[in-house]
Amino acid sequence: MVYRDRKPMTRGKRGVAAAILVLVGVLMVGGCANMLRYTAGWSGTPGTFRLLSCETVGSGKGQHTECSGLYRSDDRRTTDPDAVMSHAYAPGTVVAVERAGTGTYYPTGFGPDAGALAGISFGLLFLSVAGLACVQLSRRYPSATPGGRPRAAELPRPLGSLTRFFSFVGLGGLGAFVFFLIAALATNGI
Repeated sequence: MVYRDRKPMTRGKRGVAAAILVLVGVLMVGGCANMLRYTAGWSGTPGTFRLLSCETVGSGKGQHTECSGLYRSDDRRTTDPDAVMSHAYAPGTVVAVERAGTGTYYPTGFGPDAGALAGISFGLLFLSVAGLACVQLSRRYPSATPGGRPRAAELPRPLGSLTRFFSFVGLGGLGAFVFFLIAALATNGI
């Protein structure tokens, strides 16, 4: 495949791309951090969820499994006979959960924690790519020659340091994402 006179992205397009990456990264980190506070047991009402039945609802890409059952808090003060959880388990299974104030149930344990940490790591990957895009938006960033890219060592002082920082954060986020994703899949946390 031959690319003919490909025009570089304009500063405006890079800015829009960086803004979208920041938005996606912040939403992923924020949403998964919120989920982590429940799966780790830092918030919510601890209890058990006894699954009575599970069914597949929706169609196409929106298809998912919903399980209904009985929730009982550990202090026996709160019960919900019509509780619904969107994690698939075999009927009759008793799952340790944290109940959010909205009536949402989060399974607790290493698997769900690993799933939340995988999401946070993936969000950090988005934020690091957005940071690299913002570095390229700087007026001090040298324009690339055709077929060449400036190395971090050749960039002006703050830009080279920022490029290295965002590169390390991105690689760390990628490594953590792979580790936590494998851990979550191995322990049925996702």
